[in-house]
Parts: sequence; structure tokens; C-alpha cells
Amino acid sequence: MCFCIMIRVVDESDNAIRTVMVELRVNLNQMLAIEHEEFIANLNRKSIKLHHLNWLSQMRARSEEEISKLSVRVQHLQKLYESQELIIKNLVGSKSSNTGQLERELDRVRSYRDTLVSGELSWKDATLFAQDSADYSRTAYKSWHSLRTEEDESIRFRQALKTRDSMHQAALCVRMAQTMLPGVQFPYCTSREVFAILQVIEYLFTDLQVSERFGHALEVYKSFNKRATALTQWLKQTTDETIHKDVEEVDERINDLANTLSQERIMNRSFARPIQNGMTY
Repeated sequence: MCFCIMIRVVDESDNAIRTVMVELRVNLNQMLAIEHEEFIANLNRKSIKLHHLNWLSQMRARSEEEISKLSVRVQHLQKLYESQELIIKNLVGSKSSNTGQLERELDRVRSYRDTLVSGELSWKDATLFAQDSADYSRTAYKSWHSLRTEEDESIRFRQALKTRDSMHQAALCVRMAQTMLPGVQFPYCTSREVFAILQVIEYLFTDLQVSERFGHALEVYKSFNKRATALTQWLKQTTDETIHKDVEEVDERINDLANTLSQERIMNRSFARPIQNGMTY
């Protein structure tokens, strides 16, 4: 389904919720809101699923674009490595057993570095998703807070919709961050917390009409924002103080091996320099 059609379907689903709420006259009516909460929640669940599908489609398109760009860079880097090796072989000719051993060790450490860098990128991507979650949840909290004294029905629905969509995206971003690091247990915004926040937004449109529920939802959104912010800080700190340091240590090892290998090749070349009668010494 193309994005334009998907967006239209999502908008129609949201408009259906608004139409039903107007017809049932639940705005600022606590009793009617409670009476019809499951019916409105079911409509909202359908709309949330459509938003989720649209969001995943956007993430997929972005990922495919990034993969395409990375593939081109990898191919270019591979050609540079091949050109470098060809030049070295032409300069050195035959190599000693020690040179071969150094080359194998250098290849092994480079391969290990690639694995570490891949892991570091995953941590950085997870940090970005966590930051997005903090931003979205902050927007959700502000939108919901603005409804404390608002009575206009159109504005109330629009702000509630903004709260729902922002909070939903905040939850999805945390899930994406966890997907980037499947073996890591997050100290904040656990899967249970994400599940809880998704349940809260299902009843958002009727909770808006009940003062106690409105206040409870406000505290939930505020708490999630604080924990998403804490998660972002934890991920960034772990990346900078642990993951990146590991990469730096391996980079130093690679530089040492590369320098040693370069000196070894220079020595081999000097020992294999031809003399006037065509022999080498």
C-alpha cells in the first residue's frame, strides 16, 4: 500500500472516532464517556494499528535507503583494499613467513573491529531511537496538559489525537531501540512499561472526559518521558564509556600491526633488491 493511500486510510479512521464522539455527545460528559468507553476504545485500537502499520512502512523505506547507501560504501572500500594489496604485492614480490603471519593477524583484528563497529552502530541507533522516544513523549505530555482547561470540542479532539500519536510513536521508538540491542536489558522503559503505555492510550478519548482518569494519564505520560530521557542518557553513557573505548583499543592494535607489517615489508624488499648480474642478495 503506497504512503498516500495509507495516510488517507489513517485519516478516515481518525475521523470515524471523532464522528462517533460527536454523535454520542461524550465531550465533557463523564457518564456517557464511561458508558461508551469500550466502543470508542475499539475504534481507537483499529486506528492505532493503522498508525503502527504506516510507521513501520516509513521505517522500512528509510532502512532500505540506508542499506543501499552502505552497500555502495562497502563496495568502494573493498576496491580500495584490493588496490592497496595489489600495489603492495608488486612492490614486495614474495613475502616471508613472518610477513604472512602478520597479515593474517591484521586481517583477524580488522574483522574483529568490524564486529565491534557494527555493535557500536547498533548502540548509537538505539540511542537515537530512545532520544526520539523522549521527544515524542514530551510532546504528548505537553499536548495532554494543555487540555486541562480546554472546552472547545474540536480543539480537545485534535490535541488528544496529537497526544495519542506522539505517545504511540514514543512507545514504538523504545521497541525499535530494544530491537537494535536484543541481548541488552534496559534499566528504563521495559517491555512491561511500553505495554502499559499502549494500553493507556487505547482509552485516551474517554479518559479525557473523566477528571480522575485524565490526571492519572497525565502522570503516566510524565513518568514515561522521564524514563525515556533516563534511558537515552544510559545508552549514550554506555556507548561512550564502554563500547567506543573497545573500538579505540582495537584501532590502536591495528595501527601497531600495520606499522610492524610495513617495516617487515620494507626489510623484505631491501633484502630482495636486485644487483647488476640479475641475482639478489
